[in-house]
Amino acid sequence: FDIPLKYKVLDNGYRFYYIATGMGKTCISAGIHGNETAGPYAVLEYLKTHTPKNALIFPVINPFGFDSNLRTNVLGVDINRQFCDNVLTGEARLVYQLIRKYKPYFFCSLHESEVSEDGFYMYSSKQDVKWIPEVAQKYFKVLTNQKINDEDVTDGIIWHPEIEYEDSCSRCALENKMYNDRVEDVCFEAPKRAELAKRVQCQHDIIKLVLEN
Repeated sequence: FDIPLKYKVLDNGYRFYYIATGMGKTCISAGIHGNETAGPYAVLEYLKTHTPKNALIFPVINPFGFDSNLRTNVLGVDINRQFCDNVLTGEARLVYQLIRKYKPYFFCSLHESEVSEDGFYMYSSKQDVKWIPEVAQKYFKVLTNQKINDEDVTDGIIWHPEIEYEDSCSRCALENKMYNDRVEDVCFEAPKRAELAKRVQCQHDIIKLVLEN
């Protein structure tokens, strides 16, 4: 691909790839949970036909987990529960170092959920994102008027709470770290049990619109 693909070698020998163009003001994160495969494939599909501008992209944060179809890294650690530590290590350290270097204005993470076989929802601290569930509904049912992990879903969106998350899982996620750093963020949850091709295409379409607008 005609893109500035860079990498750093992790302690486990895997390559940690990233792409940085322009000022890197939009950040796309995929594959932090290795068994959530649609995000990395969606990024790959986008890169086949587009050269991102002014973006910082992590195609697969957890290469060992992706290669092994595991949620965790080689140490059995959930990388997305490490971002409230004072001293970050491994993949989390590399991610945050690069984010601190480029200082993106907008952070977008690609995840998958087993809450529903065909339902899409997302977390957001950014207000003008109602178009995202509208894109997703071409592929999936958009969840609404229900609770997920004790949080209200309205028209496919769980809004970031005005006060700090109470549970440690949410507090220590990269998405919450971005919010605390005053970076507007969204986190997509495509239905993991749905057909892979639909999950990939849905996230590809959203990535494309995010990076081009």
